[in-house]
Amino acid sequence: MRDLWLRAWLLENVGPRPDVPLLDPRTPFDRALDALPMSHPETAELAPRWRELTRPQMLSLRRAKQLLAVMRSVAPHVEDHPRWPEHEAWQRLAGDLP
Repeated sequence: MRDLWLRAWLLENVGPRPDVPLLDPRTPFDRALDALPMSHPETAELAPRWRELTRPQMLSLRRAKQLLAVMRSVAPHVEDHPRWPEHEAWQRLAGDLP
């Protein structure tokens, strides 16, 4: 997670440079999507009732929210990314997550 936030911070402060691996915005975007702890349908089902869930389920939803924040911060640099629709679907859930 720290690696993703570092990359997001660098992108925001230095700007994207696809020729420099550390400054390629696709990397944190893809890694955040790949690291989501639950499927989109499962998250959509659990998120509205997160207060009723077990602690591990709540922590998984919280982790998803943190990963969505990383994606949101690099999103301006990857709007043409092939996984953009997946990102948009996940962002619609962000408000329901703890």
